[in-house]
Amino acid sequence: MKKFLVSTADVYGYDSNDNLLFVGKTLLDSSIETTLSNTDVRAGKGNQLQYIYYHTAEMNVTINEAQFSLAFLALNTGSSIETGANIWTEETVTVTNGVGNVTQGTPLAIQTQTIYGWVTKEDGTVERVAFSGAGFTLADSSYNGTVCVRYYTNDAAARKVTVYADMLPSTIRLVMVGTLASSDNTTGTTNQIGTVQIEVPRASMTGAFTLSMTPDAVAQTPLSVRALASTETAGGCDGNRPIYATITEKINGARWYDNV
Repeated sequence: MKKFLVSTADVYGYDSNDNLLFVGKTLLDSSIETTLSNTDVRAGKGNQLQYIYYHTAEMNVTINEAQFSLAFLALNTGSSIETGANIWTEETVTVTNGVGNVTQGTPLAIQTQTIYGWVTKEDGTVERVAFSGAGFTLADSSYNGTVCVRYYTNDAAARKVTVYADMLPSTIRLVMVGTLASSDNTTGTTNQIGTVQIEVPRASMTGAFTLSMTPDAVAQTPLSVRALASTETAGGCDGNRPIYATITEKINGARWYDNV
């Protein structure tokens, strides 16, 4: 039977306590790259090749999520997602005799103790104003009209990830589930015959990510991972041989004794 691994995988990330950290089901691409270095051992007349020593094996996983994901960014930066954040807010306010009040939040100071806001008038000019509570007063006390006020305030529902200068990327358990298809399948109504599951017991984020915002596209949320060696305890002489990952093929409806 001819088998093909098609499309992108679904990706699941777990922490060391098996808590589900994220699910990626709208990936633009998901790829695995393994590399292996080697050193020639040469000796004798003519410097003959006696042996090839293989070493420095690596496995790297790259995932690009189409959606914006704070969970991906938090793992890359080794941060956690915090609830409640200070953000910039724009609010439409009606000014009467140069006086206006904001209602969406309580203005906060940014760097100085004075609480400032920025008012954009109907003619496009911008004036910085000082807040007293939720109120502000324009320089022109006779001004009447509708303005846009931009100010700093706290949003209890906002979520944020802090990118620390001394970031330490997270370590997770990564599970990827891909679709297995076959052009020879004649037993059903679909060419999908099973799945391929790739599990990396220990994977370290690289901390590298790029958010590229362009006029004609969405910004992808990337996740770059390096597999870490993991030792699974088992019987026998090779029971403690370190591994990077397991790749498992599951055929729908197959029985273990079919190929005996």
